[in-house]
Amino acid sequence: MTDENVLEILKIISHPTRIEILRRISARSEEDGVTCSCVLDGMEISQSTFSHHVSELVQVGLVSAKAQGRFNMLTINRELWDEFQKKLTSAIFG
Repeated sequence: MTDENVLEILKIISHPTRIEILRRISARSEEDGVTCSCVLDGMEISQSTFSHHVSELVQVGLVSAKAQGRFNMLTINRELWDEFQKKLTSAIFG
């Protein structure tokens, strides 16, 4: 992971809605993931806004979205998240 990747992830997760989406996926995630509708339930944003934020998280690789029947299942890419945390810590603290 490059410094540029770290900055790109920081930019994406700087939005409070995306942090909330990550939090909800993490809290409700099962082995196969969690449905978009389950994550969106109770959030005060539209489906299209939700989809936009999820696509941003998918674009940087933090979230994976896989079709499973008529549902999209969301999971957090834990390996990338761990790598991001290590790289960020190293960049700041040496």
